[in-house]
Amino acid sequence: MRVSSESFERTGQALRKVAPQVMEAALERLRLEVPELQGRSQCHLRDAMPELLEQLAQVMSDGLPAVGLLAEKARQHAVHREDQELDLDQMLLEYQLLREGLPAALVAELGPRMAARNERHAAADAGGVREGDPVRPHL
Repeated sequence: MRVSSESFERTGQALRKVAPQVMEAALERLRLEVPELQGRSQCHLRDAMPELLEQLAQVMSDGLPAVGLLAEKARQHAVHREDQELDLDQMLLEYQLLREGLPAALVAELGPRMAARNERHAAADAGGVREGDPVRPHL
């Protein structure tokens, strides 16, 4: 199956749209799970995360040429977090919370068509479905 560049552009646009709410939810959970952060403002916690998510959207839209800048933004964010005295486990928790929130938000934004396509791809990865096979909804 070929994926058009338009699909990637739509995904990048959807990521830009859902990023603020996903980021805020992840930061709220991070604040709850890391007691040292409970007194810090949301602005302080946001740090470079908006730029990082924007760069991720750029990678989705433009592909490999934007990957280097994404890596640089992630490095800058890690340095800021270290300056804020977060340890590595807390930084990884932050990325895990984003990783948990982004897929569901993107599927909701891009709609059921993408959800069905994702189910087909997951089934194909598991080794039993070919492109064009119907997808049965989970009950």
